[in-house]
Amino acid sequence: MNYIKSYKLFLVLVLFLLIPGYALSENYGFFVDGGYSPGKKDTDMDKLIDKRIDDAMDIMKKKDPNSDRRRFDKKDSLANALKNLKCKCGDVLTLYMVGHGSEDKYGSNAFEFIKGGNDISPSDLLDLLKKAAVECCCKIHVVIFSCHSGAFFEELFKDPHVMSVYTSCSESELSYSDSYYEDGKFVDGGDWIKGFNEDWEKDTNKTDWAKGLQYASETAKEKMPDEFTPKQHPQSWSRGEQEAYGHVVSREKDSKTKKINKLKIHFYRPEFLRCNTKEVKIDSSINVSDSINTCKWIQFTMVTGGPKDPINMKGDPVITEPPVEKVLAHVEGGTVKKLKIHIISPKWLYCRIVTLQPEESGVIDKSLKACNWIEVKIKIKNPDDKDNGFVTSDTVKAKEQTFKCKVHVTKVGKEKGIIEYHILEPPWLKCQNKTATVPEGERGKLEGVDKCSNLVMNITFHPDGRETVSDIKKLSNAQGPKRFSLDAALQRPSPPVINDSLRTFRPSIGVTNVGSNTISFPVYSVICKLSEIHLIDNWWRTGDGLPQGVWYNVKQINNLEAAQTRVIDFNDYQIPPGNEIYWVGYKSILRGDENPASDTASITLEVNGPVNHPPTIENGIVIPDSGGISTQFNYRITYTDEDNDSPSVYDVLIDNISHQMTPLGNNFNEGVEFNYQISLSEGTHNYSFRFDDGHGHPVATGIYQGPFVAGQPMNHPPVLSGGDVMPDSGFSNTMFIYRVIYQDIDGDPPTQYQVFVDNNPFNMTPLGNNFIEGVAYTFQRNLPQGLHNFFFRFDDGHGHIVNTQNFTGPIVR
Repeated sequence: MNYIKSYKLFLVLVLFLLIPGYALSENYGFFVDGGYSPGKKDTDMDKLIDKRIDDAMDIMKKKDPNSDRRRFDKKDSLANALKNLKCKCGDVLTLYMVGHGSEDKYGSNAFEFIKGGNDISPSDLLDLLKKAAVECCCKIHVVIFSCHSGAFFEELFKDPHVMSVYTSCSESELSYSDSYYEDGKFVDGGDWIKGFNEDWEKDTNKTDWAKGLQYASETAKEKMPDEFTPKQHPQSWSRGEQEAYGHVVSREKDSKTKKINKLKIHFYRPEFLRCNTKEVKIDSSINVSDSINTCKWIQFTMVTGGPKDPINMKGDPVITEPPVEKVLAHVEGGTVKKLKIHIISPKWLYCRIVTLQPEESGVIDKSLKACNWIEVKIKIKNPDDKDNGFVTSDTVKAKEQTFKCKVHVTKVGKEKGIIEYHILEPPWLKCQNKTATVPEGERGKLEGVDKCSNLVMNITFHPDGRETVSDIKKLSNAQGPKRFSLDAALQRPSPPVINDSLRTFRPSIGVTNVGSNTISFPVYSVICKLSEIHLIDNWWRTGDGLPQGVWYNVKQINNLEAAQTRVIDFNDYQIPPGNEIYWVGYKSILRGDENPASDTASITLEVNGPVNHPPTIENGIVIPDSGGISTQFNYRITYTDEDNDSPSVYDVLIDNISHQMTPLGNNFNEGVEFNYQISLSEGTHNYSFRFDDGHGHPVATGIYQGPFVAGQPMNHPPVLSGGDVMPDSGFSNTMFIYRVIYQDIDGDPPTQYQVFVDNNPFNMTPLGNNFIEGVAYTFQRNLPQGLHNFFFRFDDGHGHIVNTQNFTGPIVR
């Protein structure tokens, strides 16, 4: 009897464990070490990459001591492990990859395994993940820190088991680690994946593994070193139910039910959707109040699929308050009612130039002026409205702000402790030229500093407009602390310029030494038909021997110093007759290069029909060349393109900030003037123009100085021109017409507009109201016999009275 009972209990337990919902789930962590330095294992950068992976494995162990954690450094071992994983319902796989990413000769991207010389493409990894999951509710999360890692982003979501993907940059970008040598020591300056690890460890969410990864990716962006913010944009997406918060851009109603069935939302949360505008679908079971209209902020639950799948609302949305962010910003100008600011942080608002207005208890300090720094809480009513969407209830006043800067010395006066310098970093101060007096206690640090030295120092901006420097250190080479000892990086190539008549083009590429040693090495340019690119597969991958079966040209780079860039012009290539797509590749071969991801670059070129010509830009100017803070400055330039191509880029750069211009016509082969109008902050400014015809022909002017802007509004005197009388002779019954053109660049209408005939004043009549361009004024009357005289007098109402000379005429018989 006892035996039978035990047997029954055994059967119950077996059946219990066979039910999928009760089977023990596994938490897998696959950690991939792509390696860093070919042929080496012990460089400081390799050790840094190893530490990132070690830290991540330790974090997973702390979060789940029972997790299955494995490390891979070869493609084959990773592929075999994924094929044999058999991830079942309830299991979770976190794939964590750190190493090099590259762009191959076809323009495709891959993650590289330095050990073994293999790589894995997004489609390869997708196939392996599909084989790893055998049941529908196996969940996979992917984290990748490598150059071009954004190429994996959308591809992996083709597998429904993939719940989230986090990459350190977009498909076309490089990833950076701010690690360098200083005073002989290797310094870990941080990167995206370090920030990811730190906040993954901090996350206390023990019930939802996916939320912890999502939290880590959100905060990692803010922890990236500042100098990488403009050129590295992490990508992320999470599938499933999400709490959302956003700003209503528009809505749609069902024509029959009159219920709202679609909302277009500008998202603030979740972070992976921040600053994106997406359509959210609403089914008939959800009630959306009619008060939810354009410009309202709402909170709701949504369900996401992949990045390209529709977003569905779950549950009724509710109206809420706009978000509040604490921002660090630079004052561009403005008044106590409207303040124009340039935001530096948080990073999602980086480099936005917006107008800040006080509301409720908000006050803008009257002593605040251009170039001050502020730190203030801002309510974001409408992130798309840079003029009216940003308000504050705080008191906005100047703060003392210090930045650690890398600078290039242009002049030094050691006796007086004066240095002139050009700022290299941080990016929001880059390219500014400054002069500073070094405090007496730090002047000893100027020993050994001369023209072209590079320094790192603190620059402090004081509320009264002063700038002081401190903590000065001389850097050891042309760019300061170096990321690698051996690294020759090719810049991204532009389309070659083709010579029309000869059907030739000259390949050209820029090469930069981003290491710390002086290096010499060959650089190759290879050209072939796109259909024949397979001929150089082995050479492109290994660099062994010479490229076979294709045209190539090699140039030797000798003694390229640290941080130096050289532009290499290769021999002309003669294009064969006919239409064809050509591939142009560039490869540097530096044995021991610690960053092979930057050793190659390529571009394709389609040759058919007439050749496209580069445009020209000329007559660039700003009018007026001086004024006040309320003056509207008009930037003008003429763009001409003999192919009549409309430009894809048409910018004026004012103080190195680009602004899109407005065309005044569309006949580009005859020449079209482009304009841009703006008011500017107090001080001296500079400007330049850049255009691109959309066919690979960027053109730009040099940098011009001006305009000068006074602290108070400046008004200019008007100009009178073309004063005359018609006809110049007649009879007493002749009607004589006096005419003059009045022009005022401030757009001021005249308060006095008279012609003096024989010293008798008469008011004139305007023929228009565009006083900036010029308005003709006229007066007509009969005159008695004799010789008469006349002159014109106008007043712009701002204390500027102008007269013409005294003219003789007409003669009346």
